[in-house]
Amino acid sequence: MSGLWKHARPYLVVALLGAPLIWPLLRQAVPCTHDGQLYYYQTAALQHGFANSLIYSRWLPDAALGYGIPLFNYREPLPRYLLAGLAETGLPVPLALNLTMALCLLVTGLGSYRLARDVFQDEVAGLLSGAAAMAAPYLLLDIYRRGALPECAALALTPWVWWAFWRIGQGHHKRAPILAAVLWAALILTHNISALLMAPALLGYAALLAYLAADRPRELLSPRRWLRPLTGFLGGVGLAAFYWIPAFFEKDLIQIGAAVSTRNNSYRFNFVGLGDLLAAPAAHNTALLNPPLRITLGLPLALLAAVGLVGGWLVYRDRSRRVH
Repeated sequence: MSGLWKHARPYLVVALLGAPLIWPLLRQAVPCTHDGQLYYYQTAALQHGFANSLIYSRWLPDAALGYGIPLFNYREPLPRYLLAGLAETGLPVPLALNLTMALCLLVTGLGSYRLARDVFQDEVAGLLSGAAAMAAPYLLLDIYRRGALPECAALALTPWVWWAFWRIGQGHHKRAPILAAVLWAALILTHNISALLMAPALLGYAALLAYLAADRPRELLSPRRWLRPLTGFLGGVGLAAFYWIPAFFEKDLIQIGAAVSTRNNSYRFNFVGLGDLLAAPAAHNTALLNPPLRITLGLPLALLAAVGLVGGWLVYRDRSRRVH
């Protein structure tokens, strides 16, 4: 029993550190977010499908006022099914959405803790990483202002994906490629944009792990050296193929250019100047149904980031001197 408590204790500490951030979500109140109410309609359509034995379909027949849309031909199913699953237990949909967001925040912290703890072999580093990940401004912006459920879920899965591939690089875990493939597939099924952004970085990370694990340069030419990381990567792509193959080959059937034609969705109009980035948070106007998105980092967080960079460099310099 003591061993179980010792193993679970740091995870409980991470959860307690995230409790103040999660607390506002533990209620049924409908948050005023950009996208949140979209998921109410999608959840109702999914539940109606469940009631009629329609478990999964690329075409959501009851959406769009009964005309139907090919939602899961292009949009990610996993976070929406998680929300609908909670609603199926009898929870009100607003509360189910809030709890799903809270779960995303908590899983982000737990994954960041596990990744940092295992890589640095330091529990304190893991706890600091978990707390920092949960308090990341962009994650909180996604939850409390944008209501971007798929992206929040993708941010929650990201440290677990990197952790799984790190385990492959250690070479001691025979099932590590299977776990990596499952987690990587889950991220693809959670947020396609995050998956596209992560794919080249993940391949580069897998190549770096294979390089670092090689004792001699000749080992880099061995196919076995690359088999495990490629199995994890390609296995995840293959597990999610039922989703991304239709989305890719049928993209000409929709007006995909309309998604980036508006000012809000075009990257050209979304660069943040230094003054806006360091500005203090503005007062929130609760009378606005869809308030404008104003992304600010704030001067205190910028100073903390500078302190962290300088402190990290000093620690690295001190360790380098000890080695040499």
